Amino acid sequence: RLVNAQQSMERDYIRLRHAETRYRLLFQVSSEAVMIVDASNNAILEINTAALALLEESAPRVLKSNLSSHFDSADAEPVQTLLSNVRATGRDGNIRARLAKVDQECFVAVSQFRQENATLFLVRLLSQEAPP
Repeated sequence: RLVNAQQSMERDYIRLRHAETRYRLLFQVSSEAVMIVDASNNAILEINTAALALLEESAPRVLKSNLSSHFDSADAEPVQTLLSNVRATGRDGNIRARLAKVDQECFVAVSQFRQENATLFLVRLLSQEAPP
């Protein structure tokens, strides 16, 4: 029984590793700008290459920074309000906001999800004309 339990755990671990590898690959090759943000402090935890290109930033400068700091000063507060509303209601939300560094307007679409014991936001930056 012990051997069977050990083999079962190893199979589960391998499946988990494969799923994480697929997630990482999909996250990085996606042409959509995507970030994972900590809902407790609005810090950017993960960012894909499309989002880095849109923000014209490097990963070391963006990771752990506050999401709203990457928006024009007039739009930083509405972005903070959007995050607060999604956190409070659990419902997806979006707004139009201007990026700070590139002076470009985009839609900011936010979804909330839980992972382990943390609440996180999936943030998509959409530069097209129509809202998500």
